[in-house]
Amino acid sequence: MHTTGTSQRLRQPVRRLGNPKCVNGLDISVAEEGCIISRAGYDRIYFVNPTAALILELCTGESSVEQIADLVKQAYHLPHAPIEDTRAVLKQLEAEGLLEHNAAEPV
Repeated sequence: MHTTGTSQRLRQPVRRLGNPKCVNGLDISVAEEGCIISRAGYDRIYFVNPTAALILELCTGESSVEQIADLVKQAYHLPHAPIEDTRAVLKQLEAEGLLEHNAAEPV
């Protein structure tokens, strides 16, 4: 079954999310078992484990999710890049408002 509305939506360019990037104004302090993160102008404080802190630190807007996962693999001497785990951490960091994405071109 083919409808005009569906056809028009399929022709529109799809926007890919760009590379993850930390939002401006984060203050990251090393704690005993991870890092404490605060953001200028916000009343929330976050505690993240060392792996999440590393992932956040790697979010410069220059690296893709896959590249970040590969860097985590190297840092922890893992046999495989933890792509799905990295995505899960990035999703949580984004949900907490700590990440944004560089603009990407339509595909």
